[in-house]
Amino acid sequence: MALQKTSSSKKLSRKLEGLLDALFFATTRPISINSIMKLLEIKDKKEAKKIMNLYMENFRQKMYGVKIVRRGEYFYPKIDEKYIEKISGYLHPPPLTNKQLEVLAYIYVNKRVKMSELSNIFGSRTYKDVKKFIRLGLVSRRKTEQGYIVEIRKEAEPLIIRKRRRRK
Repeated sequence: MALQKTSSSKKLSRKLEGLLDALFFATTRPISINSIMKLLEIKDKKEAKKIMNLYMENFRQKMYGVKIVRRGEYFYPKIDEKYIEKISGYLHPPPLTNKQLEVLAYIYVNKRVKMSELSNIFGSRTYKDVKKFIRLGLVSRRKTEQGYIVEIRKEAEPLIIRKRRRRK
């Protein structure tokens, strides 16, 4: 499966675009470029990246509430921030363990937390947990003179604290 050439530019085949649509509809985690290459049966990473750039451009033109985001060599679907609050009651919580939920709750309650403090309280596994939170877009991490500071991202607050709706 590769790009089809048209008179003015390159275009994805319907089969290729459909396969990528199905992949991003079904996924609950970021997909690596290597996984995409395997799925599309492509050996050249540059070609796979071109296909993904074209797919993301086409996706942006067709979809308004969802976008495909790239972070490094990973791609994942993301809901547009302006719709998150309205649909938050319909979202599934991220697949987190009870221990990860405790760490996330601690960060949420304390607003800004040093990474070393998290590690002292919850153990060294916390470093992996924070990386997962970053991948899921729940927290941000920045380096300071005293070490790393972890905090909840504003866009993620509706995902973390979901208000109960009253049934009528």
